Amino acid sequence: VYRDYSPRFNNFHANGFGERSETKNERGFYVGLDVQALRWLRVSGYVDQFRFPWRTYSDPLPTRGHEVLAQCDVKVSPRLDLVARFTHKSTEGTESLLDQFGRDTRVIVDRAQQKYRVTGSYQVTPRVRVKGRVELTHVAYNLLSRSERGYLLYQDLQYKVSKEISLDARLIFFHTDSYDSRLYEYESDLRGVFSNPSLYGRGRRWYLVARYNIAGLLALSAKYSETQKEGVTALGSGSTEIQGDLDNRLAVQIDFTW
Repeated sequence: VYRDYSPRFNNFHANGFGERSETKNERGFYVGLDVQALRWLRVSGYVDQFRFPWRTYSDPLPTRGHEVLAQCDVKVSPRLDLVARFTHKSTEGTESLLDQFGRDTRVIVDRAQQKYRVTGSYQVTPRVRVKGRVELTHVAYNLLSRSERGYLLYQDLQYKVSKEISLDARLIFFHTDSYDSRLYEYESDLRGVFSNPSLYGRGRRWYLVARYNIAGLLALSAKYSETQKEGVTALGSGSTEIQGDLDNRLAVQIDFTW
């Protein structure tokens, strides 16, 4: 896939393929590969080279970057699946740096991030499925004596109580040096809701999603979640700031089908 979005292109409804969601000021070339190497082994990945030929809000000069992803899906047994993934992403960005005279300057530096992920899924019974993940990340800047690390662990439990009732639960532990080394985890949620929260700092999170279908006409679902961080007095900022170290939420939804 080749893309070339002009810096002068403005369309509020555009959502083209690219590194950024603006569909503007970007050129890039993407190559992907997906191979069923063996009956029990699937290998996939991609390489993406991109460039921003004109200045942006945060960068006064053109910048560029690339991303490489490699993944192996292994069918260990009819019930057990393992997935291993490696991601390397290098991007340029503007950072503050003191020169030899102690003056604050804005320079373009290279940010490199590596992620290592292993996910295992096991079908215990036709009604019970468990899944666990370990993910590590490392961030480094070429001109700055700064690097960060982080990790994320989670355990899933999916239980189909009956044909009408199902439960999804997850417990997550995370620890990163700052927001810059944050990690994401896609979650189960209410129908029509996309949930992919970024987790940073040190803490834990858990949630429970329950669904109940009534005669194929009415569906009732609810999600309760809690996120708790260590060493903070408030979560968020501005009008969404929460006093304390606990963010707990409850959502209920009713769907009618006719």
